[in-house]
Amino acid sequence: MPKGPDSGAVLFARDMNGVARFYQQLISMGVAASHHDHVVLAAQHVELVVHAIPDHIAASIEIAKPPVRRAGMPLKLFFTVASISDARDAAVTLGGSVDPVDSEWIGPGFRACDGQDPEGNVFQIREITC
Repeated sequence: MPKGPDSGAVLFARDMNGVARFYQQLISMGVAASHHDHVVLAAQHVELVVHAIPDHIAASIEIAKPPVRRAGMPLKLFFTVASISDARDAAVTLGGSVDPVDSEWIGPGFRACDGQDPEGNVFQIREITC
């Protein structure tokens, strides 16, 4: 039997395809499956399922341009990237953002920085330093 990912998360989005494209390109994830109501993105040990918010609920959600950061969420996803600097540049092109260099902080074996996707969901990226 094939082995599944070690970990993963489900993220609900108003614009499922746009948010999936953002993470796919920013984090270099592949599309493992795509359906009318969800997209499964996969990297070496993790899956991210971007699930469409049902239309009747999505119609009541307004996403500002640029999106307003949803900083009060009880969960923040984090992903490892080769370069925070490169991810910062890519995020803007993809409709999101990564905070400025002076917002980066050092953890054990990594440097980290927060950002937001095109719908304002906060995430963290980490660059391995050792």
